[in-house]
Amino acid sequence: MNDFVKDTTEIPSLSFGTPEPEPELPVQQPEEKKEVMDDSVLSDEQKAMVDAFVSQIDLANTNGILQYGAGAQKKMADFSEKTLENVRSKDLGEIGDLLTSVVTELKTFDAEEEKGPFSFFKKSTNKINAMKAKYDKAEVNVNKICDVLDGHQRQLLKDIAILDQMYAQNLKQIDLVHIAAENNVKLGKSHVSQYVSGKTVPRNDILHFLADTLHVDADWLLGDSQENFTARENNSVAPKAPSTTKTSGSVGTSNSSKRGTTPMKKAITDKNDNNNAGSSAMHIFKKSSKLDNVLYDVRGPVVEEAARMEERGTHVLKLNIGNPAPFGFRTPDEVIYDMSQQLSDCEGYSPSQGLFSARKAIMQYSQIKKLPNVTISDIYTGNGVSELINLCMSALLDNGDEILIPSPDYPLWTACATLAGGKAVHYICDEQSDWYPDIEDMRRKITDRTKALVIINPNNPTGALYPKEVLQKIVDLAREHHLIIFSDEIYDRLVMDGKEHISIASLAPDLFCVTFSGLSKSHMIAGFRIGWMILSGNKNIARDYIEGIKMLSNMRLCSNVPAQSIVQTALGGHQSVNDYIVPGGRIYEQREYVYKALTDIPGISAVKPQAAFYMFPKIDTKKFNIVNDEKFALDLLREKKILIVQGSGFNWHQPDHFRVVYLPRIEVLKEAVGKIGEFLQYYRQ
Repeated sequence: MNDFVKDTTEIPSLSFGTPEPEPELPVQQPEEKKEVMDDSVLSDEQKAMVDAFVSQIDLANTNGILQYGAGAQKKMADFSEKTLENVRSKDLGEIGDLLTSVVTELKTFDAEEEKGPFSFFKKSTNKINAMKAKYDKAEVNVNKICDVLDGHQRQLLKDIAILDQMYAQNLKQIDLVHIAAENNVKLGKSHVSQYVSGKTVPRNDILHFLADTLHVDADWLLGDSQENFTARENNSVAPKAPSTTKTSGSVGTSNSSKRGTTPMKKAITDKNDNNNAGSSAMHIFKKSSKLDNVLYDVRGPVVEEAARMEERGTHVLKLNIGNPAPFGFRTPDEVIYDMSQQLSDCEGYSPSQGLFSARKAIMQYSQIKKLPNVTISDIYTGNGVSELINLCMSALLDNGDEILIPSPDYPLWTACATLAGGKAVHYICDEQSDWYPDIEDMRRKITDRTKALVIINPNNPTGALYPKEVLQKIVDLAREHHLIIFSDEIYDRLVMDGKEHISIASLAPDLFCVTFSGLSKSHMIAGFRIGWMILSGNKNIARDYIEGIKMLSNMRLCSNVPAQSIVQTALGGHQSVNDYIVPGGRIYEQREYVYKALTDIPGISAVKPQAAFYMFPKIDTKKFNIVNDEKFALDLLREKKILIVQGSGFNWHQPDHFRVVYLPRIEVLKEAVGKIGEFLQYYRQ
């Protein structure tokens, strides 16, 4: 079709043209009386065109008069022949037939022009009307072509929208067939192709199955309105089901579907009219727009697919989340015993900041970590660190405020900052420098809207442990730009290789710092949901912010009281976690194994983690042609029944990393890594 357009871009125009030499003809005097044209049939515009032509005519140049319109006639003839040749040489289907009709009409213009030198001036009104009728007939065919092309455009936009939605759900046509079979819905792959292309109309049950699977409305799936799709295309967003509006006595419809009904939609509508008679409009409730840019793929689409597989009886090895209990890590007996003894005293609310005993123990722990200027009033307990992160972001950020967050990050930080109306600005952690923060990148990304910076140390997902010199540079940067420091240190007791964890707040007595930690990981009690935050340093510069923290803390009344009751026991005495992180301990030995096993796979490299129980390997994307890391994670899940989290789930903007949890025992890790190696032997995107 493009070649055709290129070949026919030169449109004929009316001009005198260059006269070709002709033998002189004897001048013939007309015998009949000159007819005077009645120009009343002409519009003002047409009259102006005639006057313009008349002004070009030199009555003294008889040869020029004889050749009037010769150039236009020749161009029209050439145009017609070239167009016809293109139509003949290309299979254009319906469009080709219509173009042939247009060309035929154009060629009739040529046939009536050879009638003598004065024929143009002899045309009567009826001849002008005849020519106009031919132009009108050609115009009808051109309009038909436009209508056909418009219909194709609407169908193409519909196809693109449906395919985009399938892509957003990580679904192929064959996946729809499989899902249908699992739900006892009869659906063949050829049927899906026909539905997508608009060749056939799905039955009502099939229509609603497809709508439910793609998470769209059935009306949107029918796609009778061009505006539904052009709007989506122009806004460059994922297709969404049109909202319904509640009107008195009418069923809500898409606000862009007022130009008629397609056969597909009409078939469904006619079929359901009787069933829906007398029903009122249903209002569709959508999630808040504040969630549009919120990402938490640690429990995202891949995890949801894993859940569906488990519901069908498939065993999935979950290497996606740091949940110690399923892998045989047990809560210390002393902790369980102390909670059972105090349970009868934990039936009521505690103070909003937490039990005195718990906060006292946390304050003493902060002293060991050398946090400056901490009192018991600066301690807040929470239902895990997650709740406290959300609380702090909500209390601090106004719309448009910026906060520096590492990339890769634990995605909850970015999600909470975004939900609070702030803008998460990601600074790079450099893999070539053992995943330490890139200080210069942090500096470049600070603006007058930046309020705070976040560090995750020890780091999740990389397992990096920041040395004192790196922490000092971050403190200097925060001091220079008057920033709050938020430090996530939930893994501070899971440090290996004889390394020491240093709290950044201990280096910043003149700054306001908020330090987060808890028992979920170090004491293997993730389900108890007990974490805390410590306010330290120069609290005078954050008095109003602290009031906001207190307000939100009061609103949620208190954190889990039974879990608070064991903080004192957990932080005192022998720390059983120390047995896991030394040579011969489970976490240490599992780290050693998985690091070597993964890096032995061709195309996989990794920085050896020094803390926590995560590794963030790098994939050779060129070797495996990986362009979508979520698809990689889904494909691995479906083929090998292994659940990982893709790098983009941690706000890493290249499809070249994934995170694995090395909590399973070595024999399980051997099986898992073996399957990953097998998968990568043949996997290509």
